Amino acid sequence: MFESIRSILNRSIQKLRIEPRLKEGKLFASWEQIIDPDLAGNVVPERLEGGILFLRVTSPVHLSEVKLRQKSLLKKINETLGEQLVSDFRVFLSGSGKG
Repeated sequence: MFESIRSILNRSIQKLRIEPRLKEGKLFASWEQIIDPDLAGNVVPERLEGGILFLRVTSPVHLSEVKLRQKSLLKKINETLGEQLVSDFRVFLSGSGKG
């Protein structure tokens, strides 16, 4: 009996332990649909670690805006991805260091 390609891929992904990177890639690829158009280009995802999304913003105004929209942004991220992938995020200004 033949095994489906999907089954082979899923088993390979589990063996290689690359699922977290694939989920991160899915998040980054979907970012333009997730973020509000008025924030796009000014709020950039940097990395995802342990359910925490690190976001780089271009100005203090955008930093404040992201913090004000935190709950709705987290909800939209997880709804778009179809799973509870992001539980929190950290926001930093471009050039101010990470975290």
